[in-house]
Amino acid sequence: MVKQDDNAKIRGRALKKQVLSLIMNLEGEHLEKALEDFEPRRVASPLIGLLCSGRPPIRWKAVAALGFVTDRLASQKPESAREIMRRFLWQMNEESGGIGWGVPEAMGEAMARNPMLANEFGSILVSYLAPGGNYLEHDPIRAAVVWGIGRMAQTRPEIAAPAKDGLLASLTSNDRIERAYAAWALAQLGEKLPADAISRIVQDKQPVTIMDDGRILELAPASLAEAKDNI
Repeated sequence: MVKQDDNAKIRGRALKKQVLSLIMNLEGEHLEKALEDFEPRRVASPLIGLLCSGRPPIRWKAVAALGFVTDRLASQKPESAREIMRRFLWQMNEESGGIGWGVPEAMGEAMARNPMLANEFGSILVSYLAPGGNYLEHDPIRAAVVWGIGRMAQTRPEIAAPAKDGLLASLTSNDRIERAYAAWALAQLGEKLPADAISRIVQDKQPVTIMDDGRILELAPASLAEAKDNI
């Protein structure tokens, strides 16, 4: 096992390669155990880089790993965890010049795990679905926000609840991923779907990639809506 003292000597590209190797070869509790050997703040940067991966398994595992690392950092150095969340917010800002791939998911995962971060940043994630607020026009990123809110709803339903109207609006999106994630997120809040939304979702047979309960799954949208007896 690599000790934290040894990890302190790993720099730049070597650290990125090691983190990528862990992400590719481990998952769940095994991945978290391996990440405990690293100082949380140092390992956060290479994980954030992996959020842009075009390979869904790597991106989703990076989301889970960042949630774990940020939660761990929040218990040790709260301000450092806040800095990571503020970095996420900057990446979501048009002025950053980026698109924010994977960022809403990582925010949702971190806030689902850590109550302090949820209390301080949860309303901002919700605002990305609010017309007149920070509403996002880009469909794929909005779908990611929907998933992040659904993940937060699993442990912080009171913070995610104000997103209900935005989630209902997402059920009518032209983006099928956003619609499917909205059905799943509403299920996490214990909300019933409107009849027209149920009809549309049941007709969509093409699977959607989603992380639920720490597992990366390929599920039909109807299965997502059934997560909590929604249909």
